[in-house]
Amino acid sequence: MRAKARVRGVRLGAVVISLTSLVSLGVGCSDRTLSSIVVTGDGGVVDPPPPDPSALVLAVGQGHVCTLRADASATCWGDNFGGQCNPPPGAFKRLAGGADFTCGLRADGSIVCWGNPQSSAITAPADQFVDLVASGDHACALRAGSGEAVCWGDDHFGEVVETPAGVGFSALSAGFNINCGIRISDGGVQCWGAGDPNPLGGGPFTAVAADAAVADALTDVPGTFVCAIAAADGSIHCAGGAGVGETDAPPGAFRALAASGSQACAIGVDGSAVCWGNGTRGPLTAPPGVFAVLGLGAYYGCGLATAGQLHCWTADQGDISPLDGHYAAVSPGGPCVVSTGEAGVRCFGWLSPPATGHFKTISSSSSHGCGLRDDDSIACWSRFDALDGVVPPAGTFTSVSAAGCAHECGLRSDGTIECWGSNESGQTDVPPDAFRAVSAGCAHTCAIDGTGRLVCWGSNESGAATPPSGQFDSVSAGWNRSCAIRSTTHEVVCWGDIPASQAPPAGTAYTAVALGAEHTCALRADNHAIECWGGTEQFHQSTPPAGAFQSLTADIDRTCALDGAGALHCWGDVSFGDEPF
Repeated sequence: MRAKARVRGVRLGAVVISLTSLVSLGVGCSDRTLSSIVVTGDGGVVDPPPPDPSALVLAVGQGHVCTLRADASATCWGDNFGGQCNPPPGAFKRLAGGADFTCGLRADGSIVCWGNPQSSAITAPADQFVDLVASGDHACALRAGSGEAVCWGDDHFGEVVETPAGVGFSALSAGFNINCGIRISDGGVQCWGAGDPNPLGGGPFTAVAADAAVADALTDVPGTFVCAIAAADGSIHCAGGAGVGETDAPPGAFRALAASGSQACAIGVDGSAVCWGNGTRGPLTAPPGVFAVLGLGAYYGCGLATAGQLHCWTADQGDISPLDGHYAAVSPGGPCVVSTGEAGVRCFGWLSPPATGHFKTISSSSSHGCGLRDDDSIACWSRFDALDGVVPPAGTFTSVSAAGCAHECGLRSDGTIECWGSNESGQTDVPPDAFRAVSAGCAHTCAIDGTGRLVCWGSNESGAATPPSGQFDSVSAGWNRSCAIRSTTHEVVCWGDIPASQAPPAGTAYTAVALGAEHTCALRADNHAIECWGGTEQFHQSTPPAGAFQSLTADIDRTCALDGAGALHCWGDVSFGDEPF
């Protein structure tokens, strides 16, 4: 596993909701065939959704995701440091995610919010509402009957306290520091918060999107902008902004739009998507296709095709949608998956695997990965231009382990192991022997020889390279510890830096074990369920999903597993699109 830097975006995506059309908002990256979908939330970093084709609603927060299942109950996953992934029981018809909170609109029009108890956004007003939207540290809703906007949460720029009274709206957009709505009375756009980019000519309007645009995300003061679709001809009119192209809307007729940061995207009347402006990672280019809904995050765009497939893309990585919904192999760093359809590799985060080629299996950390091709050669990729260990040795292998902090290892068919990359602690100095398994840890490596004996080398500062005696079936080397499964009892045995919270349970048989930095997960032999222990309150790594699984693997703060159908499940820190350094 490799240490990763996590830098949250300074702004979150905008949310656009309409009383008469499908919702679009800021989202991150996800891919799933759904019967229908409503997307609401912030648009920081988002994950592949859980394998539930009955999900009808998707809400995206800064680092968490919530869905409504067929019974209208809410389920959430991702960052849970504030409890934003702990929805109350009951049915909902809308969900909206903020930075560290989530809100749900019930069928009776009431709103319930949950998450960070220190956030004022979790205290929703008591009334009846028809729609709901959230961004950053605040949320807004449209009151039933009158259409009045009601906002609550932290007020930084007047986006809460300056909410107009006595004005009915038919549509509402919430950005990072600005809210805009379409008035019922005349179809005009009215904004409040960090400056008013109006006036907008060419109304009345049917849809609106607004956010904070910046010329330089790190140094420049943001300038708000707003775009709206004219009711007469579907043309887009924009105003305000920071002068980086976010108001340069293309000509044509459109039916939906979304804004985030210094960019916006829209869906034409023919269903095609187009984007303009310039995000902090460059301009977005929407992929071809016919879309029903479009959403933007701070750095991502996502569109739901009319056929039900959700595609996502970034400015610097292009299309990041998975190849299909079921997978043959998964590695949590990235994370990366091997598709069952084309056997291609796709990573959801910042890793860029080879564009072509079929792979049998993969192994990755949050910064690089390697895969075993159909011809048994190894190919590696990285999020950095220059990183030790990216170029693997030539020849054929039977397995590869690339979850180390700065080194990788491959097992050849003759039982020899070759390791490459950083060797500061001797982690690539393979002892002479014949092996049948290998696992690369942070600064040490462990392997199982032909007799089932454990052999480890590299850094032994925490005792991670001093394995117990006996015979073992599998081994997993982690950050500063290692675990293996005994051949006789199939219990998990661990060594190295093992605090009490990370001690494995006794008397339970397992078939596989995977290590994170502070958590461990194992696959039970009796019912194929996953048990986890250790972890932190921030990411809840020790709370796996229920069900039976065929494989699992862990990175620093997250674990991913494939169920019997090959569907992907991840938990813990599932912010797959970590910000660049």
